[in-house]
Amino acid sequence: MKINLDKNLEDSIINFLNSLEKNNFEYFPVLNGVTKSGIDLNLGFSCYALKSKYILNSLDDKNLSDWVKYLNNYQTKESDFGEGSFVDKKYLNCFNNENRIKFFLKQSLNNLKLGNYELKKNILEKSIRAETKQAISTIHQVNYKNQFEYLDFPKNEYDISKFISALNWNKPWDSGAQFSALCVFSRTQLKHEEYEVAKEHLFNSITKYVDNESGAYFQGNQPSNQEVINGLMKVITGLDWIDCNMHHPKKIIDLALSINPQSEGCDIVDLVYVLYMASKKTDYKKKEIVLLFEDLTNIIFQHFILEQGAFSYFLNKSQTHYYGVKVTKGFNEADLHGTLLLTWALSMILNINENENLSWNILKP
Repeated sequence: MKINLDKNLEDSIINFLNSLEKNNFEYFPVLNGVTKSGIDLNLGFSCYALKSKYILNSLDDKNLSDWVKYLNNYQTKESDFGEGSFVDKKYLNCFNNENRIKFFLKQSLNNLKLGNYELKKNILEKSIRAETKQAISTIHQVNYKNQFEYLDFPKNEYDISKFISALNWNKPWDSGAQFSALCVFSRTQLKHEEYEVAKEHLFNSITKYVDNESGAYFQGNQPSNQEVINGLMKVITGLDWIDCNMHHPKKIIDLALSINPQSEGCDIVDLVYVLYMASKKTDYKKKEIVLLFEDLTNIIFQHFILEQGAFSYFLNKSQTHYYGVKVTKGFNEADLHGTLLLTWALSMILNINENENLSWNILKP
């Protein structure tokens, strides 16, 4: 399918986003195959929509402050997940209802020493931290601030080192996400002197997990290509938030160029992001990157649903879950998450190619 990167594409994506709006600042994840949980959830999808419109330069300044106020309404002074966390109570209800039996069985297997499954409490804590990070980064992306300080994270040398060293760096995708969240929180929530201290210790801590051969961040044997690239993306986003450089941009470029691109939304945008950020540090293999981006653009447009004018997360299938909650039925239709990710990927490709047809912003996730 030949789709041009032009104003018509931009308009079609904006129209799709507008078609998903159910109330002011509240969005459905898809138009057709939405589940009851997909109807109920609000915070995450509102962040997705705001970030998408930020990329497309289509935010209405008159409504932006009200949108930020809407997001800030989810921040709680008192919470089981830490003071100042952003909590969508409907998400908690949906997660508990959908996963009750699954986690009961996992707990039972753990008790019988027949498994070593991560418990619901830990998964929920990670999910709420991720939602909090997403809300805070979204709000700061558009030059606003969250209404209460969020300080439920490690800040000093000992606590930062302890937290990061306790992560499983054999799985850098998850560990990298936790590192990235600490970086966002440190940059946006701490006073300058505290931030400078945290920044130094965050950088020193992540340096321990650099693989000097590949440039990636992990421990032990090198994980799968998908795990390595997605972990790299998370770590680099964190380093970007605290204004620190990745350790080996040329080696990262070599690694990323050696990988066969996957077709899932996250995999595409993570590969584009890693190469985009590394290429900002060096002109090394710039031509090869541009050529790969041409191939990736073709893959991205395989996700384009012409009738809806936007993108699906999977090929011929919408994103189905949001942090463990089933939000769509997986129909062959465009979805909010896929549209955000692949529009973001295209914005980086446009920037590298110095394409002046569209003036899209680059997201800072």
